[in-house]
Amino acid sequence: MLLPDHLRTLAGAAKCKKQYVVITGKYGHRRPRLERIKAALATYGLTGLILDEYPDIEEQSLPEKLVTYASICRFVIVDDVEPSGHIDELRLCHELKFITAVLRQRGRPATAMHAALSEEVTFLKVISYERDTQLETAVVEAAEWAAQAVDERANTLNRLYQAWRSPAKIMR
Repeated sequence: MLLPDHLRTLAGAAKCKKQYVVITGKYGHRRPRLERIKAALATYGLTGLILDEYPDIEEQSLPEKLVTYASICRFVIVDDVEPSGHIDELRLCHELKFITAVLRQRGRPATAMHAALSEEVTFLKVISYERDTQLETAVVEAAEWAAQAVDERANTLNRLYQAWRSPAKIMR
């Protein structure tokens, strides 16, 4: 309460990094799948954020909205079931090195352009599953992988930035 607004905002962002996850994929008739992913994340103790549930900032484009939320969330989970705007969002996640789990039924990407997106990187992983009934199991597998990836990234960054980062300056 006694902290200036910007420090309260940063503390809130640090808290979000512990439990919130951006969910992206096809809206419209595929929206129920996003809700299933959100529910599966909840069983793992995480809060899923489907971006159309949150207001837009009028000066921000939709890609900027994704970046804003992905920056303050633990990781991004992508339902890569059919082509949609998530194709561009996935490209942004790759470029900005967000920890990203991509759910693919039978390992097939929504576009062949993303078939090798997870190759040679440690921050993005494809989670393949066979049947639609296995979606929730794939979400839990994605959350488990992401938890490990986030911890490894934090350890690496703390080591690399040790001259600038002290334990007392790290928001948790």
